Amino acid sequence: MGRRDTRLKTLCIVSLCSLLLLTAFLACGCTSTDSGEVEEQEEEAQEEEEEEEVQPEQTVTLTLYFKISTETEEYLAPEERTITTYDIARSAMEELIKGPGPDSGLSPVLPNTVKVLDVSVVDGLCTVNVSKEIITDSSQMGFGARSEILALTAIANTLTDIEGIDIVKLLIEGAQSGMAGDRYIEDFW
Repeated sequence: MGRRDTRLKTLCIVSLCSLLLLTAFLACGCTSTDSGEVEEQEEEAQEEEEEEEVQPEQTVTLTLYFKISTETEEYLAPEERTITTYDIARSAMEELIKGPGPDSGLSPVLPNTVKVLDVSVVDGLCTVNVSKEIITDSSQMGFGARSEILALTAIANTLTDIEGIDIVKLLIEGAQSGMAGDRYIEDFW
């Protein structure tokens, strides 16, 4: 064997070894990031996707509760309303704030200035956070404990009629006590 053949064999062996090392390197997925960090980043990305996952839009019939007044008493009466929504609990609160249909003979239980700030449902507990107008603009509904009781009962009845909601927790501007505008939150309930 001549020098030329030896050099050719050496070149082939070196090339083959280089190719094997490159293949092994790529197969291991070697990067500058630790494999634990990669798994953690993948889990975080998956959690973010799940959080951003929007509920499918659906058509539902809600039972909303509004005030009916007679000469001797005030009480709640149901009104059904069919809506299409992504978030049933939030939409139910928004529909309650809009008030009853014009031909229903019913009266609203909440001021139409109230804003729904947040609604969440976890393990049967629906937490509703609304703006301070629920108590600061209560003169729209009439003053007094009776109006407040009807408002709270209407919220509870409307939301617990939704499948998966057993209990309702109401927050005003994120709080259950303290001041909202010029009124104490706890006076509302």
